[in-house]
Amino acid sequence: MEIFITFTILFILISLIILLTISSYNKFQVYVIRINEAETNIDSVLRKRFDLLNKSIEIIKEVTKTEDNVLTQVEKLKSKKLSNFELDRKLYDCMKEFNKYKEKYPKLKNNESFVKIDVDLNESEAEITAFRKYYNDIITDYNKMVKSFPSNLTSFIFNLVVSYILLGDVMNFKVGDLVTRNSHGNDVIFKIIDINDGADLKGVNVRLIAHCSLDDLSMYNNEDIEHEESFLKRIAEPANLDRNDYFYIPGKILHIDSDSDYLSRCLDYYEKSNVWSMGINEKEEKIADNIIMWLDKYKPNIIVITGHDAYYKRKGALNDINAYKNSSHFVNAIKKAREYENSHEKLIIVAGGCSSCYEELIKAGANFASSPKRINIHALDPAVIATNMSLSDINKLIDLKSILEKTKYGKDGIGGIITKGTMYVGYPR
Repeated sequence: MEIFITFTILFILISLIILLTISSYNKFQVYVIRINEAETNIDSVLRKRFDLLNKSIEIIKEVTKTEDNVLTQVEKLKSKKLSNFELDRKLYDCMKEFNKYKEKYPKLKNNESFVKIDVDLNESEAEITAFRKYYNDIITDYNKMVKSFPSNLTSFIFNLVVSYILLGDVMNFKVGDLVTRNSHGNDVIFKIIDINDGADLKGVNVRLIAHCSLDDLSMYNNEDIEHEESFLKRIAEPANLDRNDYFYIPGKILHIDSDSDYLSRCLDYYEKSNVWSMGINEKEEKIADNIIMWLDKYKPNIIVITGHDAYYKRKGALNDINAYKNSSHFVNAIKKAREYENSHEKLIIVAGGCSSCYEELIKAGANFASSPKRINIHALDPAVIATNMSLSDINKLIDLKSILEKTKYGKDGIGGIITKGTMYVGYPR
């Protein structure tokens, strides 16, 4: 009897799983049909726009009396086979070229044929905008199903993958793309780390995590908008050490970082600076649990405790530790480190991330902390501080202002207290 009941329960469970899978698969197929229909509509409008732009070439030449090539972007498209995503982006560039001619040669606006094409192009822009929105709404719902339980099991079984949003000039965003945010003046370079109801972003150079809608993004155009080149050149300058007569033993650095990408960059920087370092990748909330073990194992002179942080104004005042994403975790880790070594000169602590609660980190026992002005800090800023402390004489007080000025954002990003360095100087070489 028990065996019969067991088999009955298993049969019911298997039947339910099969029914759920079939139901989920059918929903996916409905979305696929709607996506294909939307793509067909978009294709029709894009081809119409291309034909209109192509037709305008001879009119522009005739009216402007030029023998030069006009709308060169359109000419280049004639011999190419492009997807809707690619064609949409290329046509956006073509439209910018078309509008430049319209503004440069006012007499074009007196040509009936040109005006007709201009009107049709504007109408097609309205059509493509409506079709993009419809398409993007479907794709967004489809992507939710691909990633959400239990429909994600069906997507895994049938190898259904996330599709990309269509957004005019910058529409084919994917994980790994480098982008900037239009709403913030395109001032920070980000890498897309996930796409789901918008884009999850991580700063390439700035220790910053963000989320925004896809229509707020622009592809990064390789301009040095963050003045990264001059900063890297500045921090690459070798330490002014007399190596003819003396030898040096820099302080050892233990670098704990919640972000593996930033950790890798910092370890590369230590290596180029010829200082000993050990890197550990650990989540902010877990650092305090293991920090004494790591300190006892590696016995560093300097420890860096960093990762990601943020201040949330809606949660409290600037001096409220609970208004920060990870500042309390950094404070706990600093306090644990001070249980291991209470002296600020025997163990140098560099702590914090973007917008961290600077005062609380210093009070907890950090020698250096971010962020006095609650601003972002560079991925390498903690490493710059640690390296300078590693290469500072153990018998001399540091030049605090000089060390802080070597970071990307200076005293606004990181502050600290005056202590001695960690490097032993020996003679003769």
